[in-house]
Amino acid sequence: MIDVVWFNRRNMPYAAFEVEHSTDFTNALSKYIALQDFNIKFYIVSNQSRGHEFKEKISRDEYHPIQKRVEFINYDKLANWHGQSMKTNLLGDLP
Repeated sequence: MIDVVWFNRRNMPYAAFEVEHSTDFTNALSKYIALQDFNIKFYIVSNQSRGHEFKEKISRDEYHPIQKRVEFINYDKLANWHGQSMKTNLLGDLP
């Protein structure tokens, strides 16, 4: 199961978000490996302080197929995106 899926205007999956507050990113990245054939954006959401840990994990060989498709974002950036989408009703049109 994915923590959060955002859908576009056509009700198709647009982005998948996995929140990794205390775990080591492995479970989230494994889910994204399984979904790599789908044309959606992948995000890992965590504390800004864990960005270096994410970079180390995603650089491993087993995640090579998705390395360029997974973006690390912090809680503040996600909250900003959500706030923008709720104000403008543009779900699926992330910055």
